[in-house]
Amino acid sequence: MDILVVGQRDSILGFKTIGIKTLFWEEKTVSLKALKQNIDEGSKIIFVTENLFLDIKELMSFYFGKLYPVFIPIPDITGSQGLGYENIRQLVIRALGTDIFGENEGGRDR
Repeated sequence: MDILVVGQRDSILGFKTIGIKTLFWEEKTVSLKALKQNIDEGSKIIFVTENLFLDIKELMSFYFGKLYPVFIPIPDITGSQGLGYENIRQLVIRALGTDIFGENEGGRDR
């Protein structure tokens, strides 16, 4: 199973040093093309830094409902923006029809 990590060089360089395939995000158009090429070549699990999630939203929607690739948000070097948690929460709501995480209008109920 091919794993790919996408993000700015500073945020994902550590993944490259341990042998995980990486795509350093630079100019959006060029990087999107490179990402599509990696998917075509078999990348199935794609970790994307949270700050780039909006840049690839259209591409992710193309693959929505398909088994692969799977896009997983990860924090960048500045820290988490909460997208990973929110992504899982929305998927659970869609699957179960209810918010089992106990969210309300004012924030987390924990």
